[in-house]
Amino acid sequence: MRYTLFLLLLLSTVFISCSKEKLNHEEVMKAAQQYYEYLLEGKYEQFVAGSMGIQDIPEQYRKQLTANAKMFLEEQKNAHRGILKVRATGADMDEENRLANVFLVLCFGDSTNEEVVVPMVEDDGGVWRMR
Repeated sequence: MRYTLFLLLLLSTVFISCSKEKLNHEEVMKAAQQYYEYLLEGKYEQFVAGSMGIQDIPEQYRKQLTANAKMFLEEQKNAHRGILKVRATGADMDEENRLANVFLVLCFGDSTNEEVVVPMVEDDGGVWRMR
C-alpha cells in the first residue's frame, strides 16, 4: 500500500512538471534578432509589425512608428557609420507571465558595439513580440 501511494505521488509529480510548457530561450532570442534584422534590411513595416498590440492602433500612428524606425537607422548611420550586424547574446525569462528580456549586441560600422535589452512578450498565438 505504501509503495502504491509513493508511486502515484511520484507519477503525478512527473506529470505535472512535464505538462507545464517551458519557454524556449532560443526561440525568443531568434525572434528579437529577426525583428532587428528587418530594421537593418530596411523592412521598417516588418520591424514595427513585431510589436505587441500593433494591430489595434490607428494607421497614422503605425506610419509614424515606421518613420521613427527609419529615422533611428539614419541616426545610427550618422553617429556610428550604421549598424552592420545584430547578435543575440542571451535572454532572461519570466515563464509564469510569458515575458522575456532579450540581450542584443548592435555591431556598428565604426567598430563599436552596444548591448541593448529588448523586452518581449508572447502573444495568444505563441508568437514572441516586442513590448
